[in-house]
Amino acid sequence: MPKAKIGRYLQRHGDRIRVVVIVPPSLRAHFGKAHLKEALPAGTTARQAETLKWGVLGRLKGQIEDAKRGHAKGGLDAEALQLREALHTETPTIFKDADGTEIIDSEAETVIDVRAERIAETHGDDAAKAFLDVAHGRATPLTAHLASWFARKKFSKGYADDIERAVERLAAWCREEGRAATVEAVTPSVAHAYADTFINRGVNRVTANKDIAALRSYWRFMVGVARTAESNPWQGQSLPKTRDDEERSKRPFTDDEATRLLTGLATRREWEFSVVAALSGMRIEEIARLTVADCAGGWFNVRRAKTRAGVRRVPIHAALEKIVARRCEGKRPGDYLFEEMPDADPLSKRTRAAAVTQAFTRARRDVGVDPRTPGHRQADVDFHSWRRWFVRTAAEALNGGATGYSVFTIAHVVGHKIEGGTLEGVRLPLTMTMGVYAGPASADSLKACVAAVKLPCGVPTERDDLLTLRKGGRRPKVAGHLRAFGA
Repeated sequence: MPKAKIGRYLQRHGDRIRVVVIVPPSLRAHFGKAHLKEALPAGTTARQAETLKWGVLGRLKGQIEDAKRGHAKGGLDAEALQLREALHTETPTIFKDADGTEIIDSEAETVIDVRAERIAETHGDDAAKAFLDVAHGRATPLTAHLASWFARKKFSKGYADDIERAVERLAAWCREEGRAATVEAVTPSVAHAYADTFINRGVNRVTANKDIAALRSYWRFMVGVARTAESNPWQGQSLPKTRDDEERSKRPFTDDEATRLLTGLATRREWEFSVVAALSGMRIEEIARLTVADCAGGWFNVRRAKTRAGVRRVPIHAALEKIVARRCEGKRPGDYLFEEMPDADPLSKRTRAAAVTQAFTRARRDVGVDPRTPGHRQADVDFHSWRRWFVRTAAEALNGGATGYSVFTIAHVVGHKIEGGTLEGVRLPLTMTMGVYAGPASADSLKACVAAVKLPCGVPTERDDLLTLRKGGRRPKVAGHLRAFGA
């Protein structure tokens, strides 16, 4: 049955409907995007969306209007902060008048007063008062210390952009609620009210907690280093997990799904990425960063990883030896194993593996592997499900009588810190004993663990029907190249 048509400002995104507003070209650098988008609650029908969109439109257009005003205000805030610093660092002149009254003469104070008078004439009394509050240290703009925090932490461009957007969303909400968009105005009760808006607006819990975590970290810096906040109002504000969250967790591929993918993927890059992930447990970005030198001596050397535990060596599975040898042939040690993708731009949030992630998602859907829990906007599997499949398969082999390694070895192979709980569904007991005292797994146990993982029966370890991408990751001009083999 065809889906009902939706009206202006609405857009379908997976199983949900979202509101979309175009950002004026002059403000796109400010927002870092060309459109503002907000998803309506899951299950919203086209008819309900027509009613719900107006409140969301008001908020999104309000953010744009705030940004327009904020360009001028942002300049005044920066000026006020500079004068605040001058006021703190200068040594004022102290003298007594004819009556013996002590007078303190401050050049910065004089400049502040003069500027406030001019601001009142051009922007109004409220703007002048806000300027004076910032200059005299009574108020601190929410964005005041972002630059110094970023300078200390050396965040990636993408993560820094995420943090800036989280702070901007908080500032927009404060103005929307008639609150001052300042550090001093954000009390624990205000932070709690803001966290509640994520629930009221149907924002995904993971997305909401990502924003709250960014704000919590920023405030931690302002309390401990910048000393502009007395306490952290974001402690304990995370939205709790629900039963629905647990049900929607991503899962490993089933053996049937793995078979459909490994016999149906049409391009060599996505197929070989998948086989390497399935037989090593490595993350997609770890694979994308492998160089020829990282594949020497029968080991994958993971030098950069998501966590400290992720920096490790992984035995090269026997079924991968031909693939690795072919990709290393004729290359220099510093060349990438997978040369099809360009190197990641350090100023971009996009990783080197991003193109593979997107291509794999399209190919996965092409071969019919797109399981979804009703009402959820994302599939139950993704490329990371190869990593989950490796863990599950290694654990099942161990339970089936495989020897030479333990469940803790699996954690060492995939680069997980042994700290309690589960490893992709496998319970890890005695975590202090095995995670700290036992030390790293031996080379023999790592090799035994990797060797125990086998591709599903009937899945080939080499294919000669795959299409090779041209330089830059472009598909070859071959008729019917989107055909899903074995689908």
